[in-house]
Amino acid sequence: MNEKARVVFDISLLVFFGLLAVIALEYNAKARAMPFIFGSGGFILVLMQTAYDLSPRVRNRLRFLEEKGASWAQGPAGTEESMEDQAGEQEGEEQGSWARILRIFTWLVAFLIALNYLGYLIAVPFLVFGMLVVEGRRKLVSAAVASVVMLLFMYALFELVLGSTF
Repeated sequence: MNEKARVVFDISLLVFFGLLAVIALEYNAKARAMPFIFGSGGFILVLMQTAYDLSPRVRNRLRFLEEKGASWAQGPAGTEESMEDQAGEQEGEEQGSWARILRIFTWLVAFLIALNYLGYLIAVPFLVFGMLVVEGRRKLVSAAVASVVMLLFMYALFELVLGSTF
């Protein structure tokens, strides 16, 4: 993505998160907590990203925002790999990324079906467990602990604090 498109995208996210935080202030006390937290937190994070994209001075101070990962060009320019090797690797990575996107989409569809038939208190921990074991390749014990923690958090938040049942 070129710099101009990135800045436009950052600004649109700033507007979205800013509006989310401002509109949340109009809700009652119980309903405003989550949208305000997500809106203001997202606004701060995107503001940092926008400053990083616009200013070289900020870019030097916020090194942890450097572009890394599957979607960014990796490795120094001018390596000795041939163009054919790079094209073959990109094609393989692209196929692998589409397969991963399809798997995650399948997880989400299964989650929605489980959510509809089993309820959120059962569906969410199963999604967390499955994603951690299959996609994250975590050990069964750590995935089970994370699932139980998520179950307790969801129960405490929705059942005890907000008093809402789905």
